[in-house]
Amino acid sequence: MSFALGCPQLPRLADCPPKAWRLHLLRREGLAVPAGVVLAHADVTAWIRGEPPPPGIKDLCAGGTVIVRQALACEDGATRSGAGLGLSVAGCDGTAAVLQALHRLRSHLADPQLRDYFPGNPARAWAVLVQREVARRWLVAATDTPDSGRYIEVHGPGTDPLSGGATPAFTGPLDAWEDGARIALSRLLDGLEARLTQRPLFARRHGTDAEVIIDPEGRAWLVQARPVVRPLLPGWATFAKASGRDRDDSPPMPGLWQLDAEHNPAPLSPAHAWLMAEVARTRPNAGGPKVLAGWLYVRTLPRDLVGSGSARSAANVLRSLYRIYLPDARRGLELCVNEARIRGKPGLAVSLQAAFTLFLAMIDVYLQHIVPTRHHHTGVAGDTDNPLTLRERERFADVLPLTWDLASAPLADVLLMPGPGTTAGIPTSNPTSNPTSNPTLPADEANAAALLAEWDDHLFALGLAPLRRVYLLAAEWIGLDPAHVFFLTGPELVAFAASDPRTADTWRQRIDTRRNAWTDAAKLSPPRRIYDGRPVPPTPGGALAGIPIGPPAIGPVHVARGLGEFASDPPAAGAVLCIPALTAQAAMLLSRTEVAAICTEYGGALSHATLMARELGLSALIGCRGCTSLDDGEIVRVDTRMGRLLRRTTVVA
Repeated sequence: MSFALGCPQLPRLADCPPKAWRLHLLRREGLAVPAGVVLAHADVTAWIRGEPPPPGIKDLCAGGTVIVRQALACEDGATRSGAGLGLSVAGCDGTAAVLQALHRLRSHLADPQLRDYFPGNPARAWAVLVQREVARRWLVAATDTPDSGRYIEVHGPGTDPLSGGATPAFTGPLDAWEDGARIALSRLLDGLEARLTQRPLFARRHGTDAEVIIDPEGRAWLVQARPVVRPLLPGWATFAKASGRDRDDSPPMPGLWQLDAEHNPAPLSPAHAWLMAEVARTRPNAGGPKVLAGWLYVRTLPRDLVGSGSARSAANVLRSLYRIYLPDARRGLELCVNEARIRGKPGLAVSLQAAFTLFLAMIDVYLQHIVPTRHHHTGVAGDTDNPLTLRERERFADVLPLTWDLASAPLADVLLMPGPGTTAGIPTSNPTSNPTSNPTLPADEANAAALLAEWDDHLFALGLAPLRRVYLLAAEWIGLDPAHVFFLTGPELVAFAASDPRTADTWRQRIDTRRNAWTDAAKLSPPRRIYDGRPVPPTPGGALAGIPIGPPAIGPVHVARGLGEFASDPPAAGAVLCIPALTAQAAMLLSRTEVAAICTEYGGALSHATLMARELGLSALIGCRGCTSLDDGEIVRVDTRMGRLLRRTTVVA
């Protein structure tokens, strides 16, 4: 039986599709749902066969343009949504146009997508919504979940931007949307939340999805309300518990925080986490690093830092970096290690402080000179004949770590490069301390800035190296496995060295506990963004999509969890390397392989991985979420035209 939306009549849920039933109920209870009529499929069939239009249709059409929407019995349920699979026909002007739309909707019931998605017969107990069409300034898809709060995607005018996959004008937390309609939208969602809370039949365990039209006057109209049928961020509960974010007394995290997975695609060692906490305390303009469950978050990504100094000529700063800052940092490293050896175990606290002072001096050079200058010069494509990503790397391979962590081995270790002798992983001499090369530095600003963005990694590596070397010396003095010493913070390391030998087992138990915690942290799924302490869902584009570079490529997947695994188990020629992230250090490793393409979980248009792929002539998808979850050997196509990683078949051994 057909009825008007919001009328006193309350149909049984079993007799009315959930989409129509919810909108009817919500309009009846005072929410801003556009006026409309619900047509039962029997009445639709009768009208199509030549009978008069059902009651209310003529009056509705007389009031202006309407939209005709499909409503299926199996749609918008507690376990299956089917969002976007139903057909809507907008812009219907008059009953003849509505009747024509009904013919299209009935034909759409035979669509194989519906039969593939919904079990049984999707044509069973279907209905049609005919509603007043609201003029649209914005179409907002809003998700309200217990974990992430209110998250929205905002689309401008268009035929059907949601099902069409259009790029939204805004994506993020509702509170961050800087539009005057935000207040009206918030009030509408408040009203929706209040009514859903009172009605268990709405089955919204994981939250609610809503579609809202903002009209030209800024008013908000609810046109869809459905339950979220799966957790929006299935790994958040575990991550929140591991990081302490599930407690009411957890410290506040105001504003937006981003996972710095481009540089740290794995949990930090406790030693490096301690170092990042010290950076946040002593250098508040360095991006505000914060470690949650071992993962590094920042307020501002390193490439977006503005710095504390004023912009200078990029060519002049590059010249200063090469001729002053890098040689000074190299000499500081050698002096720090030599003096630490002389002081020995009793002077560990002094040596650690000296190394930390060198690290902060590097941070200051970075923030005061390099960042302000580099910030104003971006977008250089690179140099394929003489790649920026490879210049001078070998001279710094003894300090460039595989990952930006004190615990990380340097490139020289995995590349088996000829070099100085070592003691407990500590170079005893350094033939690269006095440069033998004298490269021609670019004079034009754009290329100088691009090379500056590459060589600042050498400076950062030299800033980290004194702390790593002192840690390794301490491990030698204490009798610890060099890999285990980085499970202690700096103060703990000093305390261990000064403690009674009889307490050594207690310290080792603490290390074992942290090693297990680090292993568990590596299994977590950290959200890429956190806003006001809540996770932000992934940005649009979906899984297995990324920034495309180069021509299309096809090959078998080779998954590497990091550069260490990449170096120890290199991919075969023609493989598609899938890896969490590629920092600048990866250029030397990639240049020694013959992969067909690379796909990274993390990275952006200005990341090292992007420049690296262009210069080395590789096909790539940067920021391709989900690529490291594929199986080794699976054949994939890197579609760089559409920016998609397409799964094909699996190689049979």
